[in-house]
Amino acid sequence: MIIAPSRLLATTIMLVACSSSTPSDAPASTAPSQTSDVPTSTALGTVQSSTASATPAPPTASLIKTSEYEGVVLAVKSARQTGMTSVGKAALDGVWVPNAGDVAAFESGLVAHMTKSVPPAKKDLPSKLHSYKRQWFGVTAGTRKLIFGNFFCRETPGWEQSVIMVDDGGDCYFQLFYDVTSREYLSLTINGNA
Repeated sequence: MIIAPSRLLATTIMLVACSSSTPSDAPASTAPSQTSDVPTSTALGTVQSSTASATPAPPTASLIKTSEYEGVVLAVKSARQTGMTSVGKAALDGVWVPNAGDVAAFESGLVAHMTKSVPPAKKDLPSKLHSYKRQWFGVTAGTRKLIFGNFFCRETPGWEQSVIMVDDGGDCYFQLFYDVTSREYLSLTINGNA
């Protein structure tokens, strides 16, 4: 199910630096309940219904394709469009557009980070990263400049223009943040299974 960020209600995303141990408090490590037309908790917030759809991003999205990854930088108009309102206790207070260099920095340590951070049951995930499509967009929380990376193994129509959020789907879908200044990956969230 694709979740429309514009339909998301207030949400809090906890940013926790991932270490070599499996994060025990990752918000989407278990499958959310699925009841039609009842609010459903997801990795990025609460939706009004289980029948949401994608929300178009501005037409300034830019595709980045290398031999290692393919994705799109989405130029979101506001943090609300991402479906997120805060990072930990800090409110998201702005957006920015990452460039190809920012994305390269995000991607440069990703396999190593995933290798030491994924749960044992997902140990093959880092070796499959090259096959995942990506969406990147920038948000700020105070003085922190963050890139949000959204990963999915199944190409969804319109992914080049729309923020795609999926409820469940297992390790075919995961998200994480990257702090541009500290070069630290934060809050790895792997979707649960229904």
